[in-house]
Amino acid sequence: MRLLIIVLITVLVFGCSSKHPTMIAYEFLAYRDNNIRMWPDSVPSEYITTFEASHHVLQDDKGQSISEGNFKNGFKTGEWVYHPTVDKSVTVDWTVYSGDDDSTKINYPTEWTVHEFADRPFQATFPLMPDENERGKYFIVQIQNEDSIGLDLNAYQDYYKSQTFKTEIVKEYSHFVFETKSGKSFYFLRYIMEREGEEILVLALIGKAATGICDITYSSRNSDYEKKHIIFFDMVRSFIVEKERFFSPLDPVRELKRLEYINDKPTKAS
Repeated sequence: MRLLIIVLITVLVFGCSSKHPTMIAYEFLAYRDNNIRMWPDSVPSEYITTFEASHHVLQDDKGQSISEGNFKNGFKTGEWVYHPTVDKSVTVDWTVYSGDDDSTKINYPTEWTVHEFADRPFQATFPLMPDENERGKYFIVQIQNEDSIGLDLNAYQDYYKSQTFKTEIVKEYSHFVFETKSGKSFYFLRYIMEREGEEILVLALIGKAATGICDITYSSRNSDYEKKHIIFFDMVRSFIVEKERFFSPLDPVRELKRLEYINDKPTKAS
């Protein structure tokens, strides 16, 4: 399954007292037509707070709605409607989790249950179908100290992949790396695996945070494929750790590369 990037330019109109306002890059990320797509834009710096506290509508170049809902204090709130295809709608009701000192924040669907752990910034479970096995169904954020584990970011994501193949029955997989304009790398790993007679979808994003390597994983039954991608990327995009944005819309993606295994080594696809 190959991802495509379609770059569209949206125009935001703001009243501004300055003839030459300072502009801040701002990138929208959406799951559309079975692909991750990014829409770069720019926002006057004096309006960034207002921008992330208002009603938002994202449209494609044909004027068709991609997503719509309200922001509050930089986070999605209440009901948002998404259109992963022109003819399909997905609804997510969002709320916000805040850690004790507000250094950690993240959007999550209101029907999810948050579980507090001192050594994890965030962990939650979600409602399951009556016939689902509860094992391995979660959304979890972990921070790994590089000195303690003896691995840098590239080595850690390679270890994550190798352990997955050693411990799971992997039916399909795809691996990608986002390279941002500031020089950061974020590895996106997607697996469909068989576990105890069920097909499991695992989505993971691994990158550097201020305190170590951040590993975000969403493991669930392989159903509602589009909705789960939408939830995953919106949560990752919202995540703040140590009061800093993790995969920030203010640091646009410069390049998205697909990685493949050749002789057990990930390389760029041709």
